[in-house]
Amino acid sequence: ADSQCLGMGNERFMVPEALFHPSDIGLRQAGIAEVVTQAVGAVQKDLCGLMYSNVVVTGGCASLPGFRDRMESDLRPLVPMEEALLVSAPENPVTCAWQGGSVLGASEDFARLALTREEYKKEVGDIRQRYDEHAAIMRGRM
Repeated sequence: ADSQCLGMGNERFMVPEALFHPSDIGLRQAGIAEVVTQAVGAVQKDLCGLMYSNVVVTGGCASLPGFRDRMESDLRPLVPMEEALLVSAPENPVTCAWQGGSVLGASEDFARLALTREEYKKEVGDIRQRYDEHAAIMRGRM
């Protein structure tokens, strides 16, 4: 079988940079650090600190050299100073999300913790209680 070699120059840096500054390639949208702050801002205020202290970068891009450090350095100025910020990358970021979902899906707690879209719409007040219950269970496993 013939193999091919693809030489890369600035592309090695330009492609990941677009995640942090989409405007560099003409996209009018938030970069990845801004998206994290938007997501955290959408949760209940008392959970924001928990979210900022548990940022996990996953997926193929998380394997890029320096990605975790760059995420942390871009995110820190956007996070209130009184909030602790911890950005981590798992050993295998490509499959981490799947592995976490697999562990939860295989657990005996899943059926009790799972929520359908219809239940969510009908029982929004119950969501916080389920979250607290799930968080307590998961803390016990860590």
